[in-house]
Amino acid sequence: MTKSKFPRVESMKMRIVPAGGGSVIDYTGTWVNPDPRAFVIGWEGGQLDLDGDGFEDVMIQNYSGGVHCCYNYVIYSLAKPAKKLGDIPMKDCGEKIGLQDLNGDKKLEIVTCNPDFTYLGDQPYSESPFPPAIYTLKDGQYQRADREFRQVFLDDIQAQREALGKGYRPANALQIVADYLMLGEEAQAWKEFDSLYQGADKEKIKQQLMSRVGVKPAAPVPAASPAAKPSAALPAPAPGW
Repeated sequence: MTKSKFPRVESMKMRIVPAGGGSVIDYTGTWVNPDPRAFVIGWEGGQLDLDGDGFEDVMIQNYSGGVHCCYNYVIYSLAKPAKKLGDIPMKDCGEKIGLQDLNGDKKLEIVTCNPDFTYLGDQPYSESPFPPAIYTLKDGQYQRADREFRQVFLDDIQAQREALGKGYRPANALQIVADYLMLGEEAQAWKEFDSLYQGADKEKIKQQLMSRVGVKPAAPVPAASPAAKPSAALPAPAPGW
């Protein structure tokens, strides 16, 4: 957390004292959004225990201000000693998050969206796809783990198909493509793209999609070399050789 990360906000200090025992921590960083959602300590009527250790945890939402950007979450375990569980930049996707144990390990995954696909081709922000993004605790730190939770993406694909059944929107078509790309299923992604997307900027968007997920365009197949002509037979050596 540095001030340069959010240049429009002020530095601040705060002290977090857990009601149920645990570590008291002093936090110094950028201005924290005064909205009540900025401090996520209770969750669905109980204390927030992300890592399942019985101690309260805290999620601090930093917000830069602006129309679409930017959110960052700093996450602490208030066990003794206190420890940081993550510092996650979420850009446009931090306004709403979900917490759910998706794999049955008694630790909560963070479910939000992926902001890497905004402004594709000639589409406005409102038609940008926002596929899921999932963070899970590994070695005491929250890390991206999208492909470990394939069912979340399949459920999202189904939801986008149902929305398309009610009327065409570029965002729904492109989100299906982005979902498959994030799962690493490129062949299916391009099949869906060719079938579903109706815009005139198709080639432009495809190049952008490949760039944003790090997919290299297929190398052109080299043209076959012309068949070599059989060489003329060498003359027989002269007598005496």
